[in-house]
Amino acid sequence: MTQFETERLILRPMTAADHDALADMIFDPQVVAYLRYRRVQSPAAFEQLFTTHFLADTTTVFWH
Repeated sequence: MTQFETERLILRPMTAADHDALADMIFDPQVVAYLRYRRVQSPAAFEQLFTTHFLADTTTVFWH
């Protein structure tokens, strides 16, 4: 996927640099209340998910 940008939004491929920002979102109960990621309860579980899902899937995007 290439980067897609509008006046108010940027969608781009996930990178290792997104680790901390994504962890903050995943561990916020209000953010993940209705998502499958609400089951991620530990830093170790997040590390595995980040590596095997978010970084491995080239269709996963990060938004600004």
